[in-house]
Amino acid sequence: MPRRSRNSSGANSAQILGLVGGLLFILAVGGGVAFLFFGDGGSSSGRGSRAIQANEFNLRDYLDNANALRGNTYRLEGKVEEQLRWTRDRGRLISLHVESASDGSPVPVLVPQEFSHVNIEKNNNLSLVAEVGDNGLLIARDVRPK
Repeated sequence: MPRRSRNSSGANSAQILGLVGGLLFILAVGGGVAFLFFGDGGSSSGRGSRAIQANEFNLRDYLDNANALRGNTYRLEGKVEEQLRWTRDRGRLISLHVESASDGSPVPVLVPQEFSHVNIEKNNNLSLVAEVGDNGLLIARDVRPK
C-alpha cells in the first residue's frame, strides 16, 4: 500500500499566505473604490463629488464672446428665472440670472440629468460650477442650492 504525503491532505502555509494576501488586496481595492465613489464624507453635496477647479465667472466676458471661453470652467451664482426646456436624457435647460459688479443678465445653463436630485425651481438661488461648451452654452458640472 503506497504512503500518502503529509502535505497533500490539507492546505500548506504558502496557500494560506496567498489566500490571506489576496483577501487583504481585495479589501484595500474595495476600500479605495468606495472612497472614490462616496468621497471623504465631508462634502456638502451628499454625492461625494470632488472639488472642481474653476475660476470666477465674468458675466461681461461671457456676454461679449462666449465662444472665446469654450472649455473653461467657472464658479457662478444666480437666481433661476425659469426652466426653458427639459428632456429625460439630457436634463434641464434653465435661465439663470447672474449679477455682476455693474449689471446682471440671464444666461442659459444646461443642468444634466445627474443633478435631478437638486430642487431647481423658479426664484431658487443656485451656486454652481459650469463649463462653457462648444456652442458657448454653460453646462453644469456641480449644482448646489445657495
